[in-house]
Amino acid sequence: MATYGLFFLAILFLIFGGWTLYRAIKSRYTAEDMYKDIVAMDRTERESSIIAVRDATGDFRNRYLVFFDEGWQCDFFPYHKTVEPISVDLEQVAQYLSDAFEISRSDFTIQPVAQQESAKPSTEHGGEKRYYVYHLYKADVTHMPDAWQGDSFMVGSKRCRWMTTEDMMKDPRIREVNRDVVGMVRGNLT
Repeated sequence: MATYGLFFLAILFLIFGGWTLYRAIKSRYTAEDMYKDIVAMDRTERESSIIAVRDATGDFRNRYLVFFDEGWQCDFFPYHKTVEPISVDLEQVAQYLSDAFEISRSDFTIQPVAQQESAKPSTEHGGEKRYYVYHLYKADVTHMPDAWQGDSFMVGSKRCRWMTTEDMMKDPRIREVNRDVVGMVRGNLT
């Protein structure tokens, strides 16, 4: 009787093995399939420090400085790659704003406001889903540089302008590329 049980068990294992082999042959797992699975699992986060620069000198406190980013073909808030810890990041962000936008460090105050994660298709990378961690800083300009006067202006090679978050959300390109960042600024500063 025990022999029949072992024989029956051996037959079940053979059937199961044959069925598994059939499935493996029928639905081959290729190198391309593996690459797609690896890309889908990649959650490499890109950390950026976003600087919401406001005019604290006059009637336009609801307007923010944006510049045209050639790579993205879109207006962005000034941004910089985040470094840790936050005290070092804050100093580097302030130095970047001063150097890249030609404003004296004594002409603005800056402070951290919020952090937000976002997952979205990257238009710069063919629609590939990318994961971002944004660190939001608020910079209030206390003395407006002469070069920053007017609704739009050039700072070095950067085409800059002042926009409200409402104006940004009305712009189709900004909505497509950067709606999450504008929403973060809106939710934390307006």
